[in-house]
Amino acid sequence: MINFLSHFKVTAGVVALYQHASYARTAAGVWGGFIAVISGVLGAFSARRRAARAYVLAFFASCVAAVMADVLVVIYSSTGLARDSGYPGGFVRDGGTGELIPVSQVNLPAREKAMFVNLALIILGVLEILLSLPSIVVCLRHVCGCYPPPEVTLLSSRHRQRSQVSVIRSNKTQMLRNYFNYW
Repeated sequence: MINFLSHFKVTAGVVALYQHASYARTAAGVWGGFIAVISGVLGAFSARRRAARAYVLAFFASCVAAVMADVLVVIYSSTGLARDSGYPGGFVRDGGTGELIPVSQVNLPAREKAMFVNLALIILGVLEILLSLPSIVVCLRHVCGCYPPPEVTLLSSRHRQRSQVSVIRSNKTQMLRNYFNYW
C-alpha cells in the first residue's frame, strides 16, 4: 500500500513542478516518493528473506527516513498551499495612493491546480506517515525480540510441525491475549 501511494506522490510531485506550484522547486514530492519506494522495496525484500535481522534493520532505517521525508513533504506542500491560495497574510502598499491593502484583495493569478496538487501531496504525505508508523513498530519488536516464542514460530516459520499447529489452534484465545498484552 505504501509503495502504491509513493508512486502517486512522485506523480503529484512532477505535476507540481509542471504547474509551477509554490515550493515545487524543492521537488519534495518527487524525492519523498522515491524514498518511500525504496522503503517499500526493502520491506518486500526483508519479507522474502524471512525477516533476517540485517534486512529488518535496513527496512527500519528506510521507514524512519521515509517518515522524515514525508514530514518535510507535508511542511513544504502546506506552505506552498498557503502561498498559492493567495492568503499568506500581510499587506501590500498601493503604488498610487500609498494605502495598505490586504494581500487577499490584490489581484493574484488563479492557482487552483497548484493548490489541488499541494493538497494531494499533503494528503499522500499524511497517509504514508500513518502507514509507515506500524511498520516501524513491527520492525522494532522483531529486532528487540519482543515476541514470545510461540508467536515467533507462528509468524516466521513456514514449515511448522503438525503438533505445533494443533497446539496453536487449540490455544487461539490465549495467543490473542498475549499479542494484545505485548501491543
